[in-house]
Amino acid sequence: MHKARASFFYGCAWTFLLALALLATPPPAPAEEEEYVYLTQWGSFGTGNGQFQYPTGVATDAAGNVYVVDPVVNHRIQKFTGAGAYLTQWG
Repeated sequence: MHKARASFFYGCAWTFLLALALLATPPPAPAEEEEYVYLTQWGSFGTGNGQFQYPTGVATDAAGNVYVVDPVVNHRIQKFTGAGAYLTQWG
């Protein structure tokens, strides 16, 4: 029974020391914040060409075209040039 108490005591002591070491460790320094530059925007709220209701995703292709997923109400993907001119849609 004596060995069991000692084992329990040392287990608790190591757990306490580990917790104390983790609490005493300073948090890592925050990474430098990236600066973003606002470039442009296009589109408006609606259901017409070049309009969005609830866009949920954006992707680009190798040619620089932009694809916007608008699935909730409009149920479509629209394709734009990199400058924002409407090209076509699917859905």
